[in-house]
Amino acid sequence: MKKQVEKILLKLKDAFKEESEDNFEMLSTYFLWIEGEATDEDLDRANEQLKEIFKNLGLGFFLILPFSPITIPFIFKIAKDYDIPLHVDACLGGFITQYDPDLKISFLDNIQSISVDPHKYGLAPKGSSVLLWKDMSMKKYQYFVVSDWTGGLYASVSLPGSRVGSQIATTWAALLYNGNANYRSMSLKIKNKTLELADKLRNLEHFNVIGHPNVNVVAFYNTKYSVGQLNKYLKSKKWNLNILQHPICLHICITPKNIKYIDTLYSILEKFNEEPVLENNDDDMTAIYGMATEIPDKSIINSLVNYYLHMTTNI
Repeated sequence: MKKQVEKILLKLKDAFKEESEDNFEMLSTYFLWIEGEATDEDLDRANEQLKEIFKNLGLGFFLILPFSPITIPFIFKIAKDYDIPLHVDACLGGFITQYDPDLKISFLDNIQSISVDPHKYGLAPKGSSVLLWKDMSMKKYQYFVVSDWTGGLYASVSLPGSRVGSQIATTWAALLYNGNANYRSMSLKIKNKTLELADKLRNLEHFNVIGHPNVNVVAFYNTKYSVGQLNKYLKSKKWNLNILQHPICLHICITPKNIKYIDTLYSILEKFNEEPVLENNDDDMTAIYGMATEIPDKSIINSLVNYYLHMTTNI
């Protein structure tokens, strides 16, 4: 039974990964339904599209979902209903969401821990990250204690032992220097520019926006041109955007440094629609986190990454 369920889930995973207009419309409807912006007719159409996916996969059953199973609100609900401790990775957007009542993350819905990176929108030196715990009930599991060590009692707040204190001091100084008012102003500007860019791209011919960006990142692709051609065009205009996968797309993270150039980027994307189609196949493209890289054969990714890590850590 377990193998059969796994086989079904793999089929569904591949089906949802397929970049089609029907899939995009269906998942977008589920997102809109969560936000209260989809009608009953929209939801019925999305459910019919989902049933058609099951039918095309040859599965002997169908399922009607009132919302997308991959959305965060769904995960929150499951965590709360089944008393499952939940960790929220807010490393990238934590300093943006906390200044918006509708986006603010709190220790509700069984959230037990939240991670935030001050070295990003906290404007602190690189390498600074904070892990916040709801209470002591789970925090104790991060401690590393050896009570029978021959050198005596050894205890550390985490697996790593000694750490440099300057990182903590400079992060604290950065937080005090920038201040709550500056962070609030920055977050409002970035959120508004994110919403503006996403809305413009949705209305730009041939462009699709992934999901409903409302914090600081906008991911998109072009239905007429391949992501490879789009990426190369942007590079020729001195823009280096990271590639994402599942689906293949580009994304930009709006920051205090680049926010004044976002309108320029949009103008460049407008001009791109006038380009001749040179290539139209992204099947062999993949993404490595933090790098815009094209790899022709996905089967060699793990080997390449292992080799890279060996090369960068060997002495």
